[in-house]
Amino acid sequence: MVPLLLALAGAGSVQAQSSSDDGSASDATASDATASDATASDATASDATASGGDADPDGEEAVGDRIPGRAAARSHDRPASIEVRGDAIMRWAPRWVLDVRETEVGVSQRFWHRVDELPLTMRISLDADRLMDGRVGVHIAAWGALDLTVDTEGGIAAGDVAVGYADARLGKATVWLGRRFMTWGPPGGLHLDGAGARVLLPAGFDAEVFAGRPVVSRLLTSTGASDNLTQPTGAYGARLGWNAAGLVAADIAFVQRWAKGLETDRLVDVGVSARPHRYFDLRAGGTWDVRTSRPSQAFGEAELAATRHVHLDAAYTYVDPRALLPDWSVLKAFSSMLYEEASLGATLHLVETFDVRVEGAYRRSWMPDVQDVAALDGYRVDVYARIVPRDRGVALRVLASRRDDGVQGYTLLQAAFAVDPLRDLRLALELSAAFDDALDREAYVARLTGEYKVADAWTVGVTVDAARTPSADAELRGLLRASYRREVTP
Repeated sequence: MVPLLLALAGAGSVQAQSSSDDGSASDATASDATASDATASDATASDATASGGDADPDGEEAVGDRIPGRAAARSHDRPASIEVRGDAIMRWAPRWVLDVRETEVGVSQRFWHRVDELPLTMRISLDADRLMDGRVGVHIAAWGALDLTVDTEGGIAAGDVAVGYADARLGKATVWLGRRFMTWGPPGGLHLDGAGARVLLPAGFDAEVFAGRPVVSRLLTSTGASDNLTQPTGAYGARLGWNAAGLVAADIAFVQRWAKGLETDRLVDVGVSARPHRYFDLRAGGTWDVRTSRPSQAFGEAELAATRHVHLDAAYTYVDPRALLPDWSVLKAFSSMLYEEASLGATLHLVETFDVRVEGAYRRSWMPDVQDVAALDGYRVDVYARIVPRDRGVALRVLASRRDDGVQGYTLLQAAFAVDPLRDLRLALELSAAFDDALDREAYVARLTGEYKVADAWTVGVTVDAARTPSADAELRGLLRASYRREVTP
């Protein structure tokens, strides 16, 4: 059942929460390309710009831009800009809750029942870049949430500042202070309250440092709020990068975290990117805990534009979940399966608006500390096709995937199309189905999305999902949203 639900996760809205020192949880939703739901990456795009990833002004990606932390100084030559964005999202999503009740004779009864939720989420963000002759930037992103179906008198309403920092350019150095996401160091990055600096050095080098307190959760108990000791409460790090005339770029970073004075990890993060030929790209990297000399994750990628219409790629990924857990975590006592995958893919650009991609992968999972548990060998085969119109028209995406994790094999089918019946109206329909080999478990999801641009800066949309999964015979979800986005160049 779990692989089926995970396979269909892309067809439904996914909710992620990260907590802060004041006990609130920040809410960010990630939706498919067919919807315009604001995401956390939209609200913190300035973080990626400040730490690297600037697009080439000529439309080509420069070598090293994909390495976290490799900043491009040319961004300071652009004019000042101020972008304001606001989103209001109301979601109706029923969920199943396990309830425990005690009868009159003292017998506990457990049963599942459905709970309807109607949370209203508001998000706002402000990105002001290159102010005061390109020397100052201010970045703020905040959210607030309220469940309209629950009495909020007991503190059900929540809110937080996800990003709030200012940066200043002092010659070849840039300093910042506040709350932001660090895109290098630990796997997945680091949400930090602190300060840092970055400086451009001769011969293509640049260096960066930071220190502060990671954003951590607080437990609300009968005696009040207390820190969660399983979360880090301090961190510092340093990074050194190098770019050799756009041909080779490399980064090495060190980050140490601790909680209540107890060290959690000391990580070394390495990334390398090279372009030996204009049609050939190489990327590799990994993260190691220097206390155990054991990698927590590693990757390698190669891309080749064999011809104008044929692109080939190969990739390798390794993940050790044990290395991502604190030493005192309860989960550390259980054996976790290491995971690696090697894949080969080919993309065919048959015509300007039509692409076909075929990808195959071999997967292996094993427990190195448990001798009597055999390794699991699996595979994945994906066939993907899409039609993207030049301007307006029908966009189509189709995916057929056969997957086996060594325990259960299943098939995933997805189809989606979008059309613009009117100039400012866009409609999209997505259908997904997954079923295992024995047809004992099946899951189906249908999503209908409509978006309408009511004004230059305003967009409204509605999404309706109908799902049938092994855990629910039938389920209906809905989402309403209104977005405001305006960019001003002083």
